[in-house]
Amino acid sequence: MKYLINIAIIIGKLILKASVFFPILAFLFWSQGWLIASIIFYSWMILGYLTRRYNTNTVFNYCLQNDIHLPRLNEIKWYYDKATNCYFNNVNGAGYIKYRKISKIEFIFAFLLWLWVDNDSENDTTDQGIIMDRIISKKTHKWMPEFLRNIVKKEKEKAVTKGFIGKAWSYGDARKSEWYWISSIFWLFRNTAYGYNYMLEEMREDSKYNFFKVIKIFGFTTIWGYIPYENSTRKGRLVFWQEDLDKIDKEVLEKYTRKN
Repeated sequence: MKYLINIAIIIGKLILKASVFFPILAFLFWSQGWLIASIIFYSWMILGYLTRRYNTNTVFNYCLQNDIHLPRLNEIKWYYDKATNCYFNNVNGAGYIKYRKISKIEFIFAFLLWLWVDNDSENDTTDQGIIMDRIISKKTHKWMPEFLRNIVKKEKEKAVTKGFIGKAWSYGDARKSEWYWISSIFWLFRNTAYGYNYMLEEMREDSKYNFFKVIKIFGFTTIWGYIPYENSTRKGRLVFWQEDLDKIDKEVLEKYTRKN
């Protein structure tokens, strides 16, 4: 069962990541099927972003109330304050999450929308260093027309003037929630469905679904499962195929290679 669940998570990840390119496939193949799939996925994605504050509050509340494994949230060590009916943390004094009792049905509904959002975003929808600064300096997207680059410059000026009030993991409901058009769209394409990653691609060490295998076939080495907890930086994260070998400490990889 744990292998089937793992395969389902990987397939889901690949479909969600690829969904941003469905309109291109519809155009290239002039396909009505790809066009319908594009409309469905883009509508789903847009709805997720329009409702992101509700979805984030719902998912965070449910995880904190039910000890759900969401490492980026749990490592902040949120605690409940009865007097204010809010969660607070000692990492960021300005951060809070308004308490609401969440049912499992509401959580599933919110998660299916929240999965599109990256809670590691600045002001919910972009990133100053990775997106804005790199586009403006032409370190990335060198093909971009100058008028679009100028829009990004204005978006950064607006964001700096109004202030970058951080990431949902530590600010919770106190964060700003802005949309910057070009910057936000490029961030969305880069970090598609990161909520899915945060929730489903990390595993507790004592989970019955946790496993890690090194597979050698005809001189080709690949891996499958979740990074062992002996790893100091990426422990518990899902890995698959050759490309993820660099995420694992060499001594850990050698140990499990000998086992297999």
